[in-house]
Amino acid sequence: KVARQELDAEFLEDGSFFQNVDACCVIDTQANPADHQGHKFFAGLDWALTGDFTRLTVFCVSCGVTVDWWGGNRMDYTMQRAYIVDRLKRWQGVVLLPERNSMGAPNIENLASAGVKIALGPDGGMGFNTTSSSKNQLIMLMALAMEKNELKLPKEYADEIRAYEVEILTTNPKFSAPAGQHDDKVISAALAWW
Repeated sequence: KVARQELDAEFLEDGSFFQNVDACCVIDTQANPADHQGHKFFAGLDWALTGDFTRLTVFCVSCGVTVDWWGGNRMDYTMQRAYIVDRLKRWQGVVLLPERNSMGAPNIENLASAGVKIALGPDGGMGFNTTSSSKNQLIMLMALAMEKNELKLPKEYADEIRAYEVEILTTNPKFSAPAGQHDDKVISAALAWW
């Protein structure tokens, strides 16, 4: 899609980068864990403290749908971790892929100590270390899944996903929310899908 839009100057409708947003962002209520007994779950977590939101997205691999999501703002990390641990207990066997950058590393250690199963990132460390290269892979993977209509996300994620942008500066595209907007829903969903 990046090549079609940026190099071939082809106009693609729907979102600034992500396509098929309305077909993928269709879930309006969180699922009942009893309806997903025996299924496999992955969760993505994007950390924040004040400006942005800490965002948790739980995805049922067996059904291809988001089953749970939560966002918190202006909560200290101790409160956030307690809330996240409690929320994840609802989804038996869930594996969490949290963002590891800056404040992520000590928070991941605390979550692991509390019994949360932490996924390894592409570099082999606990959680996902976001670099320009790894972020590109993360976003491209979710974009491809959305184009193929392989995942269902909450309706409330649609506006943020639709606004997400790509800028071609060099050979590596730069992905981000527009100035003044947030990307916590995009990143947590992409981490859950990863």
